[in-house]
Amino acid sequence: MATVGLHITLESEQGDLVTIARINKRTLLLDAASEALAQAEQLAEQMAAEDVLLGELQRDEVTRLRLAFERMLPELRASAVTGAVQ
Repeated sequence: MATVGLHITLESEQGDLVTIARINKRTLLLDAASEALAQAEQLAEQMAAEDVLLGELQRDEVTRLRLAFERMLPELRASAVTGAVQ
């Protein structure tokens, strides 16, 4: 079965990525997923202010991202209902 982890990476000047740490703590994974969703939603709002179609396309991406996170981190779905990450 697959595991979910958060990788901290270093990017070289040539663009190569090197993982320097891996975090498996669920609360940190939930916080990171929530922040990623918040940033994607903010981008969708900004894009919609300039172009309605681009904003709608970005909202679709937010929906796909949310579904992917909820499949990997079922607690995220529960936190959306209760309004807080557990």
